Amino acid sequence: MVQSGRYFIGMLLLCSIAMFLAACGKKTLPVPPQTVIPEPVSDLRTVLSDDKVILSWSYPTRMVNGKRLETIDHFKLYRAVVALKDYCSGCPLPFGKAIEVQGGILERLGSDKTASYTETDLMPGFRYFYKVRSRAQGWLSSEDSNIASFIWDTPTQAPEGLRIKEGDRILTLSWRKPVSLVDNTPIEEQLLYEVFRSIDGQTFEPIDSPYEALSFTDEMVENGRPYYYKVRAVRLYEKSQLPGMTSLKVTGTPRDRTAPASPQNLVAVRAQNEIKLLWERVQEEDLAYYRVYRRTVDPPEKVMLDEVKAPMSIYIDSEFPNRPGSIYYSVTAVDNSIPANESVFSKEAKVEITR
Repeated sequence: MVQSGRYFIGMLLLCSIAMFLAACGKKTLPVPPQTVIPEPVSDLRTVLSDDKVILSWSYPTRMVNGKRLETIDHFKLYRAVVALKDYCSGCPLPFGKAIEVQGGILERLGSDKTASYTETDLMPGFRYFYKVRSRAQGWLSSEDSNIASFIWDTPTQAPEGLRIKEGDRILTLSWRKPVSLVDNTPIEEQLLYEVFRSIDGQTFEPIDSPYEALSFTDEMVENGRPYYYKVRAVRLYEKSQLPGMTSLKVTGTPRDRTAPASPQNLVAVRAQNEIKLLWERVQEEDLAYYRVYRRTVDPPEKVMLDEVKAPMSIYIDSEFPNRPGSIYYSVTAVDNSIPANESVFSKEAKVEITR
Protein backbone atom coordinates (compact mmCIF):
# COMPACT_ATOMS: atom_id res chain seq x y z
CA MET A 1 0.00 0.00 0.00
CA VAL A 2 2.91 2.34 0.82
CA GLN A 3 4.62 1.56 -2.49
CA SER A 4 1.41 2.36 -4.35
CA GLY A 5 1.23 5.76 -2.60
CA ARG A 6 4.85 6.58 -3.48
CA TYR A 7 4.21 5.62 -7.10
CA PHE A 8 1.18 7.91 -7.26
CA ILE A 9 3.09 10.85 -5.75
CA GLY A 10 5.99 10.35 -8.19
CA MET A 11 3.73 10.32 -11.19
CA LEU A 12 1.99 13.45 -9.94
CA LEU A 13 5.35 15.28 -9.63
CA LEU A 14 6.37 14.26 -13.15
CA CYS A 15 3.08 15.52 -14.57
CA SER A 16 3.45 18.78 -12.67
CA ILE A 17 6.96 19.30 -14.01
CA ALA A 18 5.80 18.52 -17.55
CA MET A 19 2.91 20.94 -17.27
CA PHE A 20 5.23 23.63 -15.89
CA LEU A 21 7.69 23.25 -18.73
CA ALA A 22 4.90 23.33 -21.30
CA ALA A 23 3.45 26.47 -19.71
CA CYS A 24 6.88 28.11 -19.92
CA GLY A 25 7.11 27.32 -23.61
CA LYS A 26 10.24 25.20 -23.21
CA LYS A 27 9.25 22.54 -25.69
CA THR A 28 12.64 22.45 -27.49
CA LEU A 29 16.21 23.44 -26.82
CA PRO A 30 17.05 27.19 -27.08
CA VAL A 31 18.07 28.45 -30.57
CA PRO A 32 21.68 29.71 -30.72
CA PRO A 33 21.63 33.51 -31.42
CA GLN A 34 24.12 33.29 -34.29
CA THR A 35 21.66 31.16 -36.26
CA VAL A 36 19.00 33.93 -36.45
CA ILE A 37 20.96 37.20 -36.28
CA PRO A 38 21.74 38.80 -39.69
CA GLU A 39 25.08 40.38 -40.45
CA PRO A 40 24.94 44.17 -39.95
CA VAL A 41 24.13 46.46 -42.88
CA SER A 42 27.27 48.22 -44.08
CA ASP A 43 26.12 50.43 -46.95
CA LEU A 44 23.44 52.73 -45.55
CA ARG A 45 23.48 55.79 -47.82
CA THR A 46 21.53 58.97 -48.55
CA VAL A 47 20.46 60.83 -51.68
CA LEU A 48 19.30 64.43 -51.17
CA SER A 49 16.89 66.47 -53.27
CA ASP A 50 15.38 69.91 -52.70
CA ASP A 51 12.62 68.63 -50.38
CA LYS A 52 13.53 65.17 -49.10
CA VAL A 53 16.17 62.54 -48.44
CA ILE A 54 16.03 58.97 -49.69
CA LEU A 55 17.83 56.40 -47.56
CA SER A 56 18.71 53.03 -49.04
CA TRP A 57 20.70 49.98 -48.07
CA SER A 58 21.33 46.43 -49.23
CA TYR A 59 19.64 43.44 -47.64
CA PRO A 60 22.05 41.29 -45.61
CA THR A 61 22.30 37.85 -47.18
CA ARG A 62 24.17 35.99 -44.40
CA MET A 63 23.80 35.40 -40.70
CA VAL A 64 26.66 36.15 -38.32
CA ASN A 65 27.69 32.50 -38.45
CA GLY A 66 28.09 32.75 -42.23
CA LYS A 67 25.02 30.76 -43.18
CA ARG A 68 22.68 32.04 -45.86
CA LEU A 69 19.62 34.08 -44.89
CA GLU A 70 16.24 33.21 -46.38
CA THR A 71 14.19 36.18 -45.23
CA ILE A 72 14.32 39.51 -43.43
CA ASP A 73 11.25 40.11 -41.31
CA HIS A 74 11.78 43.88 -41.00
CA PHE A 75 14.32 46.64 -40.49
CA LYS A 76 14.53 49.17 -37.68
CA LEU A 77 15.63 52.63 -38.81
CA TYR A 78 16.85 55.04 -36.13
CA ARG A 79 17.15 58.82 -36.54
CA ALA A 80 19.03 61.44 -34.52
CA VAL A 81 18.52 65.18 -35.11
CA VAL A 82 20.99 67.75 -33.75
CA ALA A 83 20.94 71.54 -34.23
CA LEU A 84 24.08 72.77 -35.94
CA LYS A 85 24.82 75.13 -33.03
CA ASP A 86 24.66 72.23 -30.56
CA TYR A 87 26.60 69.62 -32.52
CA CYS A 88 29.93 68.38 -31.21
CA SER A 89 32.03 65.65 -32.72
CA GLY A 90 32.22 62.61 -30.44
CA CYS A 91 29.15 63.50 -28.37
CA PRO A 92 26.47 60.79 -27.98
CA LEU A 93 23.78 60.94 -30.65
CA PRO A 94 20.15 61.18 -29.46
CA PHE A 95 18.63 58.42 -31.56
CA GLY A 96 14.86 58.25 -31.16
CA LYS A 97 12.24 55.56 -31.48
CA ALA A 98 12.80 53.11 -34.32
CA ILE A 99 10.92 53.40 -37.60
CA GLU A 100 9.92 49.95 -38.86
CA VAL A 101 10.57 49.18 -42.54
CA GLN A 102 9.07 46.01 -44.00
CA GLY A 103 11.47 43.27 -45.11
CA GLY A 104 10.90 40.37 -47.46
CA ILE A 105 11.91 36.93 -48.72
CA LEU A 106 15.30 37.22 -50.37
CA GLU A 107 14.60 34.80 -53.22
CA ARG A 108 11.56 36.81 -54.30
CA LEU A 109 13.47 40.10 -54.24
CA GLY A 110 15.74 39.09 -57.12
CA SER A 111 19.32 40.26 -57.54
CA ASP A 112 18.65 43.87 -56.47
CA LYS A 113 17.98 43.30 -52.76
CA THR A 114 17.67 46.94 -51.67
CA ALA A 115 15.49 48.54 -49.01
CA SER A 116 14.66 52.24 -48.92
CA TYR A 117 12.92 54.89 -46.87
CA THR A 118 12.00 58.47 -47.82
CA GLU A 119 12.16 61.23 -45.20
CA THR A 120 10.39 64.55 -45.87
CA ASP A 121 10.16 65.99 -42.35
CA LEU A 122 13.40 67.97 -42.55
CA MET A 123 14.21 71.24 -40.75
CA PRO A 124 16.75 73.89 -41.85
CA GLY A 125 19.81 74.30 -39.62
CA PHE A 126 19.99 70.71 -38.38
CA ARG A 127 22.29 67.75 -38.85
CA TYR A 128 20.65 64.36 -39.36
CA PHE A 129 22.05 60.93 -38.49
CA TYR A 130 20.63 57.51 -39.41
CA LYS A 131 21.45 53.90 -38.63
CA VAL A 132 19.58 50.67 -39.33
CA ARG A 133 19.26 47.22 -37.83
CA SER A 134 17.72 44.14 -39.44
CA ARG A 135 15.74 41.30 -37.90
CA ALA A 136 15.31 37.86 -39.43
CA GLN A 137 12.97 36.28 -36.88
CA GLY A 138 12.10 36.38 -33.21
CA TRP A 139 13.26 39.31 -31.09
CA LEU A 140 16.98 39.37 -31.90
CA SER A 141 18.22 42.22 -34.16
CA SER A 142 21.52 42.68 -35.94
CA GLU A 143 24.24 45.04 -34.79
CA ASP A 144 24.05 48.69 -35.90
CA SER A 145 24.83 49.58 -39.48
CA ASN A 146 27.20 52.34 -40.51
CA ILE A 147 25.89 55.81 -39.69
CA ALA A 148 24.78 58.01 -42.61
CA SER A 149 24.55 61.74 -41.96
CA PHE A 150 23.90 65.04 -43.73
CA ILE A 151 23.13 68.70 -43.03
CA TRP A 152 19.82 70.21 -44.08
CA ASP A 153 19.15 73.88 -44.77
CA THR A 154 16.94 76.11 -46.93
CA PRO A 155 17.49 75.18 -50.61
CA THR A 156 18.55 77.64 -53.31
CA GLN A 157 16.31 78.84 -56.10
CA ALA A 158 16.46 76.90 -59.38
CA PRO A 159 18.86 78.12 -62.07
CA GLU A 160 17.05 80.36 -64.57
CA GLY A 161 17.18 80.75 -68.33
CA LEU A 162 18.16 77.15 -69.10
CA ARG A 163 18.78 76.97 -72.85
CA ILE A 164 19.98 74.26 -75.20
CA LYS A 165 21.93 74.53 -78.46
CA GLU A 166 21.75 71.66 -80.93
CA GLY A 167 24.78 70.53 -82.91
CA ASP A 168 26.17 67.57 -84.79
CA ARG A 169 26.39 64.77 -82.17
CA ILE A 170 26.52 67.43 -79.48
CA LEU A 171 24.15 69.38 -77.22
CA THR A 172 25.23 72.45 -75.23
CA LEU A 173 23.38 73.72 -72.14
CA SER A 174 23.69 77.12 -70.51
CA TRP A 175 21.91 78.83 -67.59
CA ARG A 176 22.04 81.76 -65.16
CA LYS A 177 23.23 81.64 -61.56
CA PRO A 178 20.49 81.80 -58.87
CA VAL A 179 20.95 84.75 -56.52
CA SER A 180 18.89 83.71 -53.48
CA LEU A 181 17.46 80.86 -51.44
CA VAL A 182 13.78 79.97 -51.72
CA ASP A 183 13.09 82.29 -48.75
CA ASN A 184 14.79 85.15 -50.67
CA THR A 185 17.89 85.11 -48.46
CA PRO A 186 20.94 86.13 -50.55
CA ILE A 187 23.38 83.33 -51.32
CA GLU A 188 26.78 83.83 -49.73
CA GLU A 189 28.31 80.40 -50.23
CA GLN A 190 29.91 78.89 -53.33
CA LEU A 191 27.59 77.18 -55.79
CA LEU A 192 28.19 74.10 -57.91
CA TYR A 193 25.82 72.74 -60.55
CA GLU A 194 24.45 69.29 -61.29
CA VAL A 195 23.05 68.32 -64.71
CA PHE A 196 20.41 65.61 -65.13
CA ARG A 197 19.54 63.87 -68.42
CA SER A 198 16.58 61.75 -69.55
CA ILE A 199 15.73 59.90 -72.75
CA ASP A 200 12.00 59.69 -72.04
CA GLY A 201 11.36 63.00 -70.31
CA GLN A 202 10.32 61.22 -67.09
CA THR A 203 13.29 59.52 -65.42
CA PHE A 204 16.32 61.79 -64.97
CA GLU A 205 19.80 60.68 -63.94
CA PRO A 206 22.79 62.86 -62.99
CA ILE A 207 25.41 62.98 -65.74
CA ASP A 208 28.46 63.91 -63.69
CA SER A 209 29.60 65.22 -60.32
CA PRO A 210 28.66 68.82 -59.45
CA TYR A 211 30.97 71.45 -60.99
CA GLU A 212 31.33 75.25 -61.15
CA ALA A 213 30.61 76.21 -64.79
CA LEU A 214 27.33 77.76 -65.96
CA SER A 215 27.26 75.56 -69.04
CA PHE A 216 27.57 71.92 -70.00
CA THR A 217 28.42 70.18 -73.27
CA ASP A 218 27.02 66.70 -73.79
CA GLU A 219 28.89 64.74 -76.44
CA MET A 220 27.46 61.34 -75.46
CA VAL A 221 24.40 61.73 -77.66
CA GLU A 222 23.12 60.31 -80.95
CA ASN A 223 21.91 62.38 -83.89
CA GLY A 224 18.16 62.37 -84.46
CA ARG A 225 17.30 61.32 -80.88
CA PRO A 226 15.65 63.75 -78.42
CA TYR A 227 17.19 64.29 -74.99
CA TYR A 228 15.78 66.04 -71.91
CA TYR A 229 17.72 67.99 -69.29
CA LYS A 230 17.31 69.62 -65.87
CA VAL A 231 19.84 71.57 -63.78
CA ARG A 232 20.05 72.37 -60.09
CA ALA A 233 22.46 74.36 -57.95
CA VAL A 234 24.37 72.70 -55.10
CA ARG A 235 25.36 75.01 -52.23
CA LEU A 236 28.57 74.34 -50.29
CA TYR A 237 27.38 74.80 -46.71
CA GLU A 238 29.14 73.73 -43.50
CA LYS A 239 31.42 71.40 -45.52
CA SER A 240 28.33 69.75 -47.04
CA GLN A 241 26.67 69.91 -50.45
CA LEU A 242 23.04 71.04 -50.22
CA PRO A 243 20.97 70.52 -53.39
CA GLY A 244 18.65 73.33 -54.48
CA MET A 245 15.46 73.51 -56.50
CA THR A 246 15.54 71.83 -59.91
CA SER A 247 14.96 73.82 -63.08
CA LEU A 248 12.24 73.19 -65.62
CA LYS A 249 13.26 70.65 -68.25
CA VAL A 250 14.42 71.51 -71.75
CA THR A 251 14.72 69.21 -74.74
CA GLY A 252 17.01 69.11 -77.72
CA THR A 253 17.82 66.80 -80.62
CA PRO A 254 21.38 66.68 -81.99
CA ARG A 255 21.43 66.82 -85.76
CA ASP A 256 23.97 66.37 -88.52
CA ARG A 257 24.00 69.75 -90.24
CA THR A 258 27.04 69.07 -92.42
CA ALA A 259 26.22 68.42 -96.05
CA PRO A 260 28.18 65.84 -98.09
CA ALA A 261 30.80 66.89 -100.58
CA SER A 262 29.58 67.82 -104.06
CA PRO A 263 29.86 65.11 -106.77
CA GLN A 264 32.80 65.63 -109.12
CA ASN A 265 33.56 65.07 -112.82
CA LEU A 266 29.97 64.81 -114.08
CA VAL A 267 29.85 63.64 -117.70
CA ALA A 268 26.78 63.65 -120.00
CA VAL A 269 26.84 61.55 -123.20
CA ARG A 270 24.04 61.30 -125.76
CA ALA A 271 23.42 57.84 -127.24
CA GLN A 272 20.46 57.35 -129.62
CA ASN A 273 17.33 58.48 -127.75
CA GLU A 274 18.85 58.81 -124.29
CA ILE A 275 21.45 60.77 -122.41
CA LYS A 276 23.69 58.91 -120.02
CA LEU A 277 25.14 60.68 -116.96
CA LEU A 278 28.17 59.45 -115.00
CA TRP A 279 30.05 60.96 -112.06
CA GLU A 280 32.57 60.08 -109.38
CA ARG A 281 31.21 58.54 -106.18
CA VAL A 282 31.22 60.65 -103.04
CA GLN A 283 33.24 58.83 -100.38
CA GLU A 284 31.27 59.56 -97.19
CA GLU A 285 29.89 57.02 -94.72
CA ASP A 286 26.51 58.67 -94.26
CA LEU A 287 25.80 59.14 -98.00
CA ALA A 288 22.24 58.00 -98.87
CA TYR A 289 21.59 58.95 -102.50
CA TYR A 290 22.16 61.45 -105.31
CA ARG A 291 19.69 63.89 -106.85
CA VAL A 292 19.82 64.52 -110.61
CA TYR A 293 18.77 67.91 -111.98
CA ARG A 294 18.18 69.21 -115.50
CA ARG A 295 17.66 72.65 -116.99
CA THR A 296 17.28 74.22 -120.39
CA VAL A 297 17.35 77.80 -121.56
CA ASP A 298 13.55 77.77 -121.46
CA PRO A 299 12.75 77.37 -118.61
CA PRO A 300 16.12 78.25 -116.98
CA GLU A 301 15.35 76.78 -113.54
CA LYS A 302 16.78 73.42 -112.47
CA VAL A 303 14.22 70.63 -112.25
CA MET A 304 14.91 67.49 -110.20
CA LEU A 305 14.53 64.40 -112.38
CA ASP A 306 15.13 61.56 -109.96
CA GLU A 307 17.08 60.18 -107.00
CA VAL A 308 19.82 57.58 -107.43
CA LYS A 309 20.51 55.39 -104.41
CA ALA A 310 24.19 55.21 -103.42
CA PRO A 311 26.60 53.69 -104.28
CA MET A 312 25.25 53.88 -107.88
CA SER A 313 26.68 56.86 -109.77
CA ILE A 314 24.97 56.59 -113.15
CA TYR A 315 21.67 57.88 -114.52
CA ILE A 316 19.94 57.60 -117.92
CA ASP A 317 17.62 60.37 -119.12
CA SER A 318 15.32 58.96 -121.80
CA GLU A 319 12.75 61.76 -121.64
CA PHE A 320 14.89 64.80 -122.38
CA PRO A 321 13.47 67.61 -124.61
CA ASN A 322 14.31 66.38 -128.10
CA ARG A 323 14.55 69.76 -129.82
CA PRO A 324 17.48 71.90 -130.89
CA GLY A 325 19.19 73.65 -128.01
CA SER A 326 21.36 73.08 -124.97
CA ILE A 327 20.55 70.86 -121.98
CA TYR A 328 22.41 71.23 -118.69
CA TYR A 329 22.69 68.56 -116.01
CA SER A 330 23.91 68.72 -112.41
CA VAL A 331 23.99 66.30 -109.46
CA THR A 332 23.94 66.71 -105.65
CA ALA A 333 24.77 64.29 -102.82
CA VAL A 334 22.33 63.72 -99.93
CA ASP A 335 23.10 62.13 -96.54
CA ASN A 336 20.89 59.97 -94.30
CA SER A 337 20.32 62.57 -91.58
CA ILE A 338 16.83 63.62 -90.43
CA PRO A 339 16.28 66.13 -91.96
CA ALA A 340 18.67 65.25 -94.75
CA ASN A 341 21.57 67.48 -95.78
CA GLU A 342 22.07 68.13 -99.49
CA SER A 343 25.36 69.18 -101.04
CA VAL A 344 25.82 72.09 -103.42
CA PHE A 345 25.34 71.36 -107.11
CA SER A 346 28.08 69.70 -109.09
CA LYS A 347 29.61 71.47 -112.02
CA GLU A 348 27.11 71.29 -114.89
CA ALA A 349 27.50 68.94 -117.84
CA LYS A 350 26.20 70.29 -121.15
CA VAL A 351 24.60 68.40 -124.07
CA GLU A 352 23.82 70.04 -127.43
CA ILE A 353 20.70 68.80 -129.27
CA THR A 354 20.82 69.35 -133.05
CA ARG A 355 18.65 68.24 -135.95
